[in-house]
Amino acid sequence: MDRNKILMFVAVLAMFVVAGAGFLVGVQPQLQAADAAKAQTATTNQNNSALATGVATLRSQFSKIDSLTTQLASLTASVPADAASSTLIDEYNDIAKATDTTIVNLTFADAQAYTEPVATTSAGVAAAPKSVTSSLITPTNFSAIPVTIQIKGVTPRRSTS
Repeated sequence: MDRNKILMFVAVLAMFVVAGAGFLVGVQPQLQAADAAKAQTATTNQNNSALATGVATLRSQFSKIDSLTTQLASLTASVPADAASSTLIDEYNDIAKATDTTIVNLTFADAQAYTEPVATTSAGVAAAPKSVTSSLITPTNFSAIPVTIQIKGVTPRRSTS
Protein backbone atom coordinates (compact mmCIF):
# COMPACT_ATOMS: atom_id res chain seq x y z
CA MET A 1 0.00 0.00 0.00
CA ASP A 2 1.25 3.32 -0.79
CA ARG A 3 1.26 6.30 1.40
CA ASN A 4 -1.77 8.02 -0.20
CA LYS A 5 -3.99 5.01 0.32
CA ILE A 6 -2.99 4.83 3.99
CA LEU A 7 -3.65 8.54 4.48
CA MET A 8 -7.00 8.20 2.71
CA PHE A 9 -7.91 5.24 4.95
CA VAL A 10 -6.89 7.21 8.09
CA ALA A 11 -8.87 10.24 6.89
CA VAL A 12 -12.02 8.15 6.32
CA LEU A 13 -11.53 6.46 9.69
CA ALA A 14 -11.08 9.86 11.39
CA MET A 15 -14.25 11.06 9.67
CA PHE A 16 -16.24 8.14 11.14
CA VAL A 17 -14.66 8.64 14.58
CA VAL A 18 -15.55 12.35 14.58
CA ALA A 19 -19.11 11.60 13.43
CA GLY A 20 -19.52 8.89 16.09
CA ALA A 21 -18.08 11.09 18.84
CA GLY A 22 -20.35 13.92 17.72
CA PHE A 23 -23.37 11.62 17.99
CA LEU A 24 -22.37 10.40 21.45
CA VAL A 25 -21.50 13.85 22.79
CA GLY A 26 -24.06 16.06 21.05
CA VAL A 27 -27.02 14.11 19.74
CA GLN A 28 -27.54 11.29 22.26
CA PRO A 29 -28.03 13.63 25.32
CA GLN A 30 -30.58 15.62 23.33
CA LEU A 31 -32.49 12.45 22.46
CA GLN A 32 -32.51 11.45 26.13
CA ALA A 33 -33.74 14.92 27.12
CA ALA A 34 -36.52 14.66 24.54
CA ASP A 35 -37.60 11.26 25.90
CA ALA A 36 -37.62 12.65 29.46
CA ALA A 37 -39.70 15.62 28.30
CA LYS A 38 -42.23 13.29 26.64
CA ALA A 39 -42.53 11.24 29.85
CA GLN A 40 -42.97 14.39 31.91
CA THR A 41 -45.63 15.66 29.49
CA ALA A 42 -47.55 12.39 29.82
CA THR A 43 -47.39 12.58 33.63
CA THR A 44 -48.48 16.21 33.61
CA ASN A 45 -51.42 15.38 31.34
CA GLN A 46 -52.52 12.62 33.73
CA ASN A 47 -52.26 15.02 36.69
CA ASN A 48 -54.22 17.64 34.78
CA SER A 49 -56.98 15.09 34.04
CA ALA A 50 -57.22 14.18 37.72
CA LEU A 51 -57.29 17.84 38.74
CA ALA A 52 -59.95 18.61 36.14
CA THR A 53 -62.12 15.86 37.63
CA GLY A 54 -61.57 17.35 41.10
CA VAL A 55 -62.47 20.82 39.85
CA ALA A 56 -65.68 19.47 38.32
CA THR A 57 -66.58 17.87 41.66
CA LEU A 58 -65.86 21.10 43.52
CA ARG A 59 -67.98 23.09 41.05
CA SER A 60 -70.93 20.77 41.62
CA GLN A 61 -70.48 21.07 45.39
CA PHE A 62 -70.14 24.85 45.13
CA SER A 63 -73.59 25.03 43.58
CA LYS A 64 -74.93 23.96 47.00
CA ILE A 65 -72.94 26.58 48.94
CA ASP A 66 -75.91 28.86 49.66
CA SER A 67 -77.96 26.14 51.32
CA LEU A 68 -74.92 24.93 53.25
CA THR A 69 -74.15 28.48 54.43
CA THR A 70 -77.73 28.87 55.64
CA GLN A 71 -77.52 25.54 57.46
CA LEU A 72 -74.19 26.55 59.01
CA ALA A 73 -75.66 29.83 60.25
CA SER A 74 -78.55 28.06 61.97
CA LEU A 75 -76.21 25.49 63.54
CA THR A 76 -73.79 28.19 64.68
CA ALA A 77 -76.63 30.09 66.34
CA SER A 78 -77.64 26.96 68.25
CA VAL A 79 -74.18 26.42 69.77
CA PRO A 80 -72.96 28.71 72.56
CA ALA A 81 -69.87 30.75 71.79
CA ASP A 82 -68.02 29.35 74.80
CA ALA A 83 -68.53 27.01 77.73
CA ALA A 84 -68.61 29.84 80.29
CA SER A 85 -65.95 27.91 82.16
CA SER A 86 -64.60 31.02 83.91
CA THR A 87 -67.74 31.21 86.06
CA LEU A 88 -67.38 27.56 87.04
CA ILE A 89 -63.69 28.05 87.82
CA ASP A 90 -64.56 31.01 90.06
CA GLU A 91 -67.09 28.85 91.91
CA TYR A 92 -64.52 26.08 92.36
CA ASN A 93 -62.00 28.62 93.68
CA ASP A 94 -64.56 29.96 96.17
CA ILE A 95 -65.28 26.43 97.39
CA ALA A 96 -61.56 25.68 97.66
CA LYS A 97 -60.98 28.80 99.77
CA ALA A 98 -63.92 28.00 102.02
CA THR A 99 -62.74 24.43 102.61
CA ASP A 100 -59.02 25.24 102.92
CA THR A 101 -58.06 23.14 99.91
CA THR A 102 -56.01 23.80 96.78
CA ILE A 103 -57.02 23.02 93.21
CA VAL A 104 -54.06 21.14 91.74
CA ASN A 105 -55.47 20.41 88.31
CA LEU A 106 -58.63 21.40 86.48
CA THR A 107 -59.25 20.02 82.99
CA PHE A 108 -62.14 20.64 80.63
CA ALA A 109 -62.55 17.95 77.94
CA ASP A 110 -64.12 18.48 74.55
CA ALA A 111 -67.88 18.67 74.40
CA GLN A 112 -69.68 15.43 73.66
CA ALA A 113 -73.25 14.32 73.10
CA TYR A 114 -75.31 14.23 76.28
CA THR A 115 -76.16 10.84 77.77
CA GLU A 116 -78.55 10.42 80.66
CA PRO A 117 -76.74 9.71 83.94
CA VAL A 118 -76.77 6.11 85.12
CA ALA A 119 -76.54 5.22 88.80
CA THR A 120 -73.60 2.95 89.53
CA THR A 121 -72.89 0.99 92.65
CA SER A 122 -69.68 -0.28 94.15
CA ALA A 123 -69.22 -3.04 96.64
CA GLY A 124 -70.36 -1.77 100.02
CA VAL A 125 -71.45 1.65 98.69
CA ALA A 126 -75.09 2.58 98.38
CA ALA A 127 -76.38 3.66 94.98
CA ALA A 128 -76.93 7.34 94.40
CA PRO A 129 -80.53 8.41 93.93
CA LYS A 130 -81.74 8.41 90.33
CA SER A 131 -81.26 11.82 88.80
CA VAL A 132 -84.27 13.48 87.27
CA THR A 133 -83.81 15.11 83.88
CA SER A 134 -86.23 16.68 81.49
CA SER A 135 -87.38 14.63 78.53
CA LEU A 136 -86.67 17.71 76.40
CA ILE A 137 -82.94 17.21 76.95
CA THR A 138 -81.66 14.80 74.30
CA PRO A 139 -78.28 14.05 72.73
CA THR A 140 -79.36 16.00 69.63
CA ASN A 141 -80.02 19.27 71.44
CA PHE A 142 -77.72 19.16 74.46
CA SER A 143 -74.04 18.52 75.02
CA ALA A 144 -71.94 17.71 78.06
CA ILE A 145 -68.45 18.97 78.85
CA PRO A 146 -66.59 16.57 81.13
CA VAL A 147 -64.58 18.28 83.89
CA THR A 148 -61.79 16.63 85.82
CA ILE A 149 -60.64 18.30 89.04
CA GLN A 150 -57.84 17.31 91.37
CA ILE A 151 -57.65 18.94 94.80
CA LYS A 152 -55.17 18.85 97.63
CA GLY A 153 -55.83 19.67 101.23
CA VAL A 154 -55.35 18.63 104.80
CA THR A 155 -57.89 16.23 106.23
CA PRO A 156 -59.03 17.60 109.58
CA ARG A 157 -58.40 15.32 112.51
CA ARG A 158 -61.46 14.26 114.36
CA SER A 159 -61.30 14.46 118.06
CA THR A 160 -62.21 11.33 119.93
CA SER A 161 -63.75 11.85 123.28
